[in-house]
Amino acid sequence: MKTTTIVAVALIVVAVGAAGALFLPSLLAPPRQIEEVTFILDWIIYGKHAMYYPAVEQGIYEKYGLKVNIVRGYGSGDTIQKINAKQGEFGFADMGSLVILRSQGAKVVMVGMIHHVMPHTIAYVKGKGINTPKDLEGKTMSTPAGNAVWVLFPAFARAVGIDPAKVRFVPADVPVARAALLAGQVDMTGMFWGEKGALDTEAAKLGIQMGYFRYSEYGLDLYSNGIIVHEDLLRDRPDLVERFVKATLEGVWYSLKEPEKSLDIYMKYNPEQNKEVARLEWIYGGIDMYGDVPKRAKNPLQLGWMEPDKVRRTVEVISQFYTLQRPVTPDELYTNRFVERTGS
Repeated sequence: MKTTTIVAVALIVVAVGAAGALFLPSLLAPPRQIEEVTFILDWIIYGKHAMYYPAVEQGIYEKYGLKVNIVRGYGSGDTIQKINAKQGEFGFADMGSLVILRSQGAKVVMVGMIHHVMPHTIAYVKGKGINTPKDLEGKTMSTPAGNAVWVLFPAFARAVGIDPAKVRFVPADVPVARAALLAGQVDMTGMFWGEKGALDTEAAKLGIQMGYFRYSEYGLDLYSNGIIVHEDLLRDRPDLVERFVKATLEGVWYSLKEPEKSLDIYMKYNPEQNKEVARLEWIYGGIDMYGDVPKRAKNPLQLGWMEPDKVRRTVEVISQFYTLQRPVTPDELYTNRFVERTGS
């Protein structure tokens, strides 16, 4: 009996020791090394970008082994060119601009959608003879030369049944165009929907009420800004791309469910900005650009899904109104590899 007991104890000790040996490597293994990457935005950092900061503040990026440096951009085209030159790992840019630059040789791909709704908008002063899009003929519109709102204006004109040749274009930088509109020197300006809050605030100081025509409300259902990467990174480091997309969309998922808390987080990182202006930019330029996708999405990865038919329409419209150096196919433009199909 005594011998049996000793043997049993010995067996237990051996078993425990073996189990410990199995767990020992994991206990002694170093923590995942944090990888530092750069995320280049489409423009200056403003309220619509509030969705990206919860992933930083709440350690979501860190959970996926990432330290993300969020930096301002200088337009979607410039961001795409920087990603193509490998000056950053990830970018936030417009799909229409990507079509154009792919035709010029850029090796950049979209891996997750953010702006499911087009931000392209025409702003006008109410009470000045414009009430419906039909009233735009014979009027003047000021916006920067090459601005996407103007370039796609023929598509908008076709959708609302007017002759685009009967609208006179006055090229000017954004501040000049906006000032000319408020001063009554031009009839309308092209802008993105995220600028609505700031323009409304500026107009209210002058006792002016603004009106808007959003392209998305007149049949132009195209994609806009999403997450982009270089083809080489996609091929060589799919794990890195997957971690970034997952972490970013988890942060966006939180921001859409907790918009006010996300604004507070954003202001912590951008304290020099006006919170009320940032709130309007976040509502119009961020939340509104998701459309009804958040209502249909069951998890964060479904926020980034790109519908193939909508990608195709985006390519077709851009190809029609821009001069491309070569035809661009929808399949070369994007991948849904790291996201999940959104429910209907």
